[in-house]
Amino acid sequence: MNIYEFADKLTILSPIGLGIGIVGGIYRYLSLNKIYRLITIYLIIALLTDFASRLLSFMDQSNLILLPIFNLLELLLFLKIYYLFFEKTRKLLLLVVAVVFLAAFGSDVIPLFLDQNVMTHSYSSIIEALSIIFLAFLFFFDRIQAYNELKWTVFALNSVILVYFSVKLMFYIPINFFIHDDTNLKFYFWIVHLIMLIIFYLYLAKSIWEHGKIQEQ
Repeated sequence: MNIYEFADKLTILSPIGLGIGIVGGIYRYLSLNKIYRLITIYLIIALLTDFASRLLSFMDQSNLILLPIFNLLELLLFLKIYYLFFEKTRKLLLLVVAVVFLAAFGSDVIPLFLDQNVMTHSYSSIIEALSIIFLAFLFFFDRIQAYNELKWTVFALNSVILVYFSVKLMFYIPINFFIHDDTNLKFYFWIVHLIMLIIFYLYLAKSIWEHGKIQEQ
């Protein structure tokens, strides 16, 4: 099995992980809190984007247009999740940060829909990853400064979010180089990112099932 065959088989795990989380979210929806309900919605959007991307590829159409759309929805959902994470006294700060990042995101994405020839030069994934990484660190520092005891489930979720989007950032920084690179190097980077993506989805799925089970007891 060569690297291309391995990568092709690996992509099957992504929708499987998403499906597990979605089934858990729907089955235990009434027992989930707002955060895990938002995570369920996030998994549904990710699965629909995955299917749409595969469909466009099957039709020999470019699926790059889906990337900034998914990044925007992902950013909005995680902004809402962190809005629920933060204490009331910090929510205003979060809103200010959200406006700044959304303005930067919009200034990059809007030209893409006017001229799709610049699609490969989009920095939406980098801006989005930086935004969520910043929120994750801000959440840690906020709780440390406030000397608040952090529940392990919230701490673990924030840590996983931080790790995944850090890996995503490292992947998308050289993305324009990878697009024009003719070597196999880009596939190794892509596989690492894909593995982290699968682990991220599976962790979210596991969290949904566990949280729903605990709330029902």
